[in-house]
This record gives sequence, C-alpha cells and structure tokens, in this order.
Amino acid sequence: MPAYKLDPEWVMSYLATQEEALVTDVPEQKEEIMNKIRELTLSIMYKQARRYIVYLESDETNTTNTTENLSHGKTRLS
Repeated sequence: MPAYKLDPEWVMSYLATQEEALVTDVPEQKEEIMNKIRELTLSIMYKQARRYIVYLESDETNTTNTTENLSHGKTRLS
C-alpha cells in the first residue's frame, strides 16, 4: 500500500489544493463542496487504515504460524 495515501501531510496538501481550485472556480459553493470532499477523504483514509491493520495482523499471524510450524517440526524430528 502506498504510504502517501495514509500520510496526513499529503492529505492536508491535497485538501488545500482542492480548496484553492474551488475558490477560483465556484466560490459560492466552496464550503459545501469542501465539506463533502473532506468527508469522502476521511472515509477513504479510514478504509485504507483498516485494510492496512488487517494486513499487518494477518502478516503477524502468518509469521507466528510459520514459526510454530518450524518449532513443532524440529520437536518431532528431535
């Protein structure tokens, strides 16, 4: 997973860029549109963070299972 997607600095920079573009394009609807962009951005970040946590947890489980299998294998052969 690309790290920049979870990087708060990158997200803040992205939101600032979007806000600047909206000020020039549609100043009267800027707040409404920015609120929706923020909501969607936070939702995406939350989903990515959850997926990353699941990935880390599954990686730890695989590492633990592999280590246990190796130690059990040595015990049976010894």
